[in-house]
Amino acid sequence: MNRLICRSGLCALCILLLAHTVFAEMHFMRQISDARSKQHFGVEERYGHAASALPSGEGILVTHGYKYDNGPQWLEDTYLYDSVNKKWLLLEGSEPEGTFPDVPHGRFYSQLALLNHSHDEAWFILHGGDDGNHKADSKFYKHNALDEVWLLRVEHTLTKTWFKQPTLLPKYMQTMGRSQHCQFVHEGVMHVLLGLPANEPRHIMLDTRTWQWS
Repeated sequence: MNRLICRSGLCALCILLLAHTVFAEMHFMRQISDARSKQHFGVEERYGHAASALPSGEGILVTHGYKYDNGPQWLEDTYLYDSVNKKWLLLEGSEPEGTFPDVPHGRFYSQLALLNHSHDEAWFILHGGDDGNHKADSKFYKHNALDEVWLLRVEHTLTKTWFKQPTLLPKYMQTMGRSQHCQFVHEGVMHVLLGLPANEPRHIMLDTRTWQWS
């Protein structure tokens, strides 16, 4: 009887150890899988980013934003979410290797809108945002609504190119700086609604044919 009890107890112990080993291996493989998923298909966690759908509706462009990781980080990378294959793709610059292209520096709460497109490329317009004045002082956050306008060309090869676009201000306006606003393009005119600073006009427009604000 003692032998039967011993053998039954030993079998139960073996089963328990085996189950623990299998569970540990499954957990380890899940961690590897998660790491691979983040490495190949993931996008850095962020908020306050700018986003716009592709003309085909088969993806979403995400650029810039903010995250806190051992300190504040204003991001300036650009990703495409491929909704067909359900994966993230990092867009590389189209400039020759070794060059230092002019790109919009890190910011959050900017807005991105589709401007126009053809069969092999799409153009987007990025406006405003807030960089926390981190270019001048990285220790303290200060509201700093940007008035910059950037054009982003995305080619069918999934390469990107940024172009800074000068604009014209009417005499009665000092700045078109905005953050946390809404933005869309209709018939060649970009409409900017609300946002910060709160004491600025609630609706301003930029004619993309003349680049004149009104």
